[in-house]
Order: sequence, then structure tokens, then C-alpha cells
Amino acid sequence: MTRYWISISAEWFDEVNGSRTGIPASYFEVTPGLNIMPTSWLNFRPEVRWDHATRPVFGPEAEASRHNNQWTFAIDALLKF
Repeated sequence: MTRYWISISAEWFDEVNGSRTGIPASYFEVTPGLNIMPTSWLNFRPEVRWDHATRPVFGPEAEASRHNNQWTFAIDALLKF
């Protein structure tokens, strides 16, 4: 019997001086995901991550082409043995 469940994580990082990232901004992310376990030894985990910053920090180094938001789509598989 296939089992399903959802997961969600969120983070906030206030980079006041820009000493860690190079750009002072507040960073926020949320990642909802789905766990799909078709067998007791196999687990698929697709997820979607949305990142947001108070300044345009995502993208190429050129300031004009940066964005405040970024999307990441990922999937992994866990094999239990």
C-alpha cells in the first residue's frame, strides 16, 4: 500500500550588514514537499522551494538582472537497506 504525507519547512535570515552573503537584505524561504512511499524501502520526495529577499539578490552578478524571488524544483529518492 502506497503511503503519502506532506512536509513543509520555512526559514528566515536577516543579513543586516551583508557580511555573509555580500548583500544586506532579509531572506525568507518556504519549501512544501510530498513524500511518496510505494514500498517500505523506497521513498520519493518531490519539493518546491520559494526564496524571497527584500532586495534583488538572486540571479547573475549584474545588478540590473537580479530578482527578489527564486524558485527551485527538486526530487530525491531514498532507498532503505
